[in-house]
Amino acid sequence: MENSDSQLPEIALRAALRTVCRELEERSEALAIAVKRSALDWWAWREPNGPVGPFEPVRPYAREEALSHILTAIRALTYEKGQKPVGAKHFPGLVCIPAEVLTLVGEVNYLKSEFEKTANAMAKEVKQEYSERRQRLEQMSLLRFALRKSRHADINYWQARRPFVLLDVAPRSIGYSWMHYQDITTKTVAQVREAILEQNLAGSLAEAVARDLAQLKRLPETELLGRRMTWTAHPRANIVMETTGKVQRFSRSGSLPIFMPGDRLPPFRPLAPAPMPEGYRARRSDIRLEVEPIVTTIPFHRFTKRHRKYAEETTA
Repeated sequence: MENSDSQLPEIALRAALRTVCRELEERSEALAIAVKRSALDWWAWREPNGPVGPFEPVRPYAREEALSHILTAIRALTYEKGQKPVGAKHFPGLVCIPAEVLTLVGEVNYLKSEFEKTANAMAKEVKQEYSERRQRLEQMSLLRFALRKSRHADINYWQARRPFVLLDVAPRSIGYSWMHYQDITTKTVAQVREAILEQNLAGSLAEAVARDLAQLKRLPETELLGRRMTWTAHPRANIVMETTGKVQRFSRSGSLPIFMPGDRLPPFRPLAPAPMPEGYRARRSDIRLEVEPIVTTIPFHRFTKRHRKYAEETTA
């Protein structure tokens, strides 16, 4: 039976997603085998078994345990039992490997990028079907629905898309820290209005709805409003490089092992067992929002003038 033109994009994307998932799994396994065989020096962060303070000592991994943990990080593309549907595990670590294995890390990173791009395209293609079936899908996200359509529902999108940090030369030093930030979700004025009306609030809250709708009427329909979400903490690697007498400092994600050339690890400060208390020296991403919300029934804020954007600018 021939397929209509409207069906072809989904069929092609489904096949492409299956292919890139398979290749990513195969090359990740090849990388794990190469690292096990050829790694020259390494370190891996040990996650505490229970709640601990940021300064409490945690027994480090023995050398072979640390290597095994790094191999687990390389292979960690799928959900573990009981893992939350959105989010990824942290596997901070450092690995010195030969040049040919560094090339293999680059190949895996390329496939991770292709996976992210193809999964997002597939999600966009099946969005309408997802909306129609959402009540029966319970808490399944759009991305996991798209992966299930490609027979890879066990792939954790949030872990599989993360690239490894790959350094071309050995750094002078590395220091780990926890970075706090608060997520912000955005909607246009038109979308916020629709969300408020969908709540169908009555009684005293109806007055608040009327005030909010009047406030929104003053704003451009395509202006983006922001809502503060929960605080999260992620490992960050602060790297110092020295080339031709110049010192360069930069930060990279510390959630996965960092690969580098050389036969010995540089001096490094390990990641603390746990983040500092919430808000302690926190990096505030919500400073882009005005202090008071523009509407109260769903607390959305305008962005400050410096950060104010409109939907057509972000989708251009």
